[in-house]
Amino acid sequence: CSALDLDLMYDYRRESQAK
Repeated sequence: CSALDLDLMYDYRRESQAK
């Protein structure tokens, strides 16, 4: 996986958990 992909997935997960 590329760094950008990991960063995007991490940010997406953070937003999902915040809800």
